[in-house]
Amino acid sequence: MIRDDLRVLFGSPARALRRVPLLAASLTVFWPPLAYGAVHPPYASLLGIAGAVVLALWPFAILAPSDRPASRRRRSRKKRGDTGRPAARQPRPWPRALAVAGGLFLLGWSGLQLLPLPLSVLSTLSPAAGEIHASARAVLPSEEVGSDLATASLAPGRTRGALCGLAASLAVLAALATAVRRRREAVFVVAVIVLAAVFCSVYGLVQARIGSDEVWGHEKEHYRESVTGTYVNRNHFAALLALSLPLAMTMVLATRRRGALPDRSWRDALTAALSDRRTLSLRALWGTAVLVLGLGLFASQSRLGVSAAAVGGLFLIFFYLGRRSRRLYGIALAVLVAAVLFLVFWVGFVDVTGRFGKLASGEASEADRIAVWRATLAIIADHPLLGTGLGTFGDVFAAYRPATVSNPYDHAHNDYLNLASDLGLPGLAAAGALFAGAVAAAARGLAAKDRFRRDLAAGVLASLAVAATLSVADFNLQIPANGMALAALLGLAFSLDRLRRGWEREAGAEKSVRRRARFALALVALAGATLLFRESYRFRRAAVERPYVLYSLPFPEKADFEARLSVGSEEGRQREIERAVSGFEGVLEWTPDDGWSLGELAELQLRAGAGDGEARRLALAPAARAVRSEPTVAAHHARLGALLYSERDVDRADRAWALARRFGPSEPHILRLVGAYELRRYSEGAGRDRLERGLEAWRRAGAVLPERDLEELLEEAWAVFPDPTRVLAIVPRSERCLYVAYRFFRRKKHGLLALTVGRSLPAGSDAFQRELAELYLEAGDARGAARAWRDGIVLAADPFAHFEAAFEPARTAGALDEFYEVVAESEAPATREIHLAYFRALEAYRDGRLSECVRRLEAVPGGRDSEPLARLLDDARARIRDRGR
Repeated sequence: MIRDDLRVLFGSPARALRRVPLLAASLTVFWPPLAYGAVHPPYASLLGIAGAVVLALWPFAILAPSDRPASRRRRSRKKRGDTGRPAARQPRPWPRALAVAGGLFLLGWSGLQLLPLPLSVLSTLSPAAGEIHASARAVLPSEEVGSDLATASLAPGRTRGALCGLAASLAVLAALATAVRRRREAVFVVAVIVLAAVFCSVYGLVQARIGSDEVWGHEKEHYRESVTGTYVNRNHFAALLALSLPLAMTMVLATRRRGALPDRSWRDALTAALSDRRTLSLRALWGTAVLVLGLGLFASQSRLGVSAAAVGGLFLIFFYLGRRSRRLYGIALAVLVAAVLFLVFWVGFVDVTGRFGKLASGEASEADRIAVWRATLAIIADHPLLGTGLGTFGDVFAAYRPATVSNPYDHAHNDYLNLASDLGLPGLAAAGALFAGAVAAAARGLAAKDRFRRDLAAGVLASLAVAATLSVADFNLQIPANGMALAALLGLAFSLDRLRRGWEREAGAEKSVRRRARFALALVALAGATLLFRESYRFRRAAVERPYVLYSLPFPEKADFEARLSVGSEEGRQREIERAVSGFEGVLEWTPDDGWSLGELAELQLRAGAGDGEARRLALAPAARAVRSEPTVAAHHARLGALLYSERDVDRADRAWALARRFGPSEPHILRLVGAYELRRYSEGAGRDRLERGLEAWRRAGAVLPERDLEELLEEAWAVFPDPTRVLAIVPRSERCLYVAYRFFRRKKHGLLALTVGRSLPAGSDAFQRELAELYLEAGDARGAARAWRDGIVLAADPFAHFEAAFEPARTAGALDEFYEVVAESEAPATREIHLAYFRALEAYRDGRLSECVRRLEAVPGGRDSEPLARLLDDARARIRDRGR
């Protein structure tokens, strides 16, 4: 009796065993979107731990026996004529085999990138990587060079972390592909994916409705005008909704009562749906999900998300147009569109469409993305076979970043190019094989006789089309939550292929061989789960123990640490630095090759010892280890170069700064440091080429620095150069930079340089022209001042008031005649007569020649129509009357 109760609660024992990894994988898919997309290190490492748990539970699905009754199995064997083979022809398993080969190759290829190889072997396989490692080792102190081994990955710590995420995604894919064998299980997985997206959409819409710019209590720094749900980036939020929307749309039509006969027409289908309350309620529930997802997608203002969702919707429309239920689909689609429009008007049509009109102001312009793609192609050309290492794009791209791209890029904004850059062309081919196998497996479901499987296959294919579209111009696969949702979709695609077959495994010796293979696979899975858990746990501990991180949400920034150091006593400051040093030493116990932590440790050790000789020698070891771990990061080379120079190892310091300039040719901070170093070496007599390199570095830095940092750079140059014209040489010839330089030279009271810069600027405003006229007068150029006053008159809203403000400086400098000449040369006759009469009358008025003032004003035709002239005429006559009394 108890056994029967357990069977009712959990199903058959085989089904219960199979559902354990199913539930674990579904939970792993559900929670990452709620945690900012799992983009921050603690959540990403926790996702790796969850993937390890799924991989450890996967053997339950592999080894679970068939849950079909023995009597049914015997009947099946009788129908097959005791041949041990099914009556129907078995489908060829090539899609599954292709995907397995692609997934295993991805894991193995990423692991190969972490394999230490002799430098000669690495230079043969990847000449560019070998040359980078050799150049980095040439600047290391002899005691820090270490062995002659190097990895193909140019940042092994990042590759190891990205590999944990990839393994977790593949574990979820394998678990779902193996454990989902029944309709309810497939619906459960779809419900988990859609429910996570619906929750994010509802959360974002509610936050937008109440006017909040927070995500889980933390204020957003970007995309304040858009709905981002529980994500930081609106495009990634829209990507999750676009992936889930086709699944929800197909479930509206796939939901039907068990045992129902095929509907002969759309009227029969509609009548059957309305007569069954359970079916009607389920369809209403799925329809509500479609409405919420559509509204959230629209409010996100993501161009790519909306376009990808349109691709998925078009796929479904074309699929259903070829079916008998196309009219029913049209009715359902019309109802959904009407409901979405109603909700949009309810939320506020003006607000939503107004935000949608701001789509052009994205984080990366089209021109920038094209430039980034071209630079990524250059990376692929240099590393075609082994790639640069999984997850290392941000470190390597800085060396290829064009000067026209001002923002740093951690991703290529194109998943295809990003994969080819990280894993090489073989890795891209393996990922394509995995995706193609899933598409082929799902495409088989379109020919299934069962309507549910056919509809679900259409939804999965539409979602895969959405994913392929999103990867064209974004880095959707690099977001752990969205990558996990895509893994779940791929697993569903392979489970559809298994559901479609419906035949039992062969008996006899071949079945025994397969059982042994399953046991071997289960043991491999357990070993892989142990390794994945170990690595993910290390990253988890490192992320939790890190004193501060450079992520804006939801963790405190490094600026908070610097703010705490700027206040308080010297003893408190020292304790804070020592606490941070201890924290980074703890981080490096778990991730010893984390270059960023090594660099921060070196900086903190220098500050703890106030930069004395012992502190420099203590900081030299972590700085060298950072260069050895991440040889393409310019900041590591700059830090090591500064330490080597302070230790008077000038040759190595020069090489280190040359590498910093090579790997950060467009990084403003690096260019600023490089310029300062080159100018210091020039002051020591190292050669005039140092001066040219320093000036060029500062000029390139100024072109991309914000205004405040550019002013600081000019202050630094002002203190370095005895000749102020050198400061002008580093100012880029852009309008923004010239305005900063103009204000700087005005503040330094260097009128000649300010005038030189001001001549290159556009007219601006009348106030700017008055300032420029004063500079001309200081330089003794009366005619230049007159031209500036004339330009100010043209720009001024009240030209008479402008001349009144400039009258005394012009008269004091004796520049009124030049001013009259410039006005007479440039203005139209009617305007010229009025202005000249007013200016000469004003001159006579200021000199006390009131009768001449009145005579000049009365001679102007229509002078009474001009308010300033009439006012001045009345005032002069009043003073004449007062003088007569």
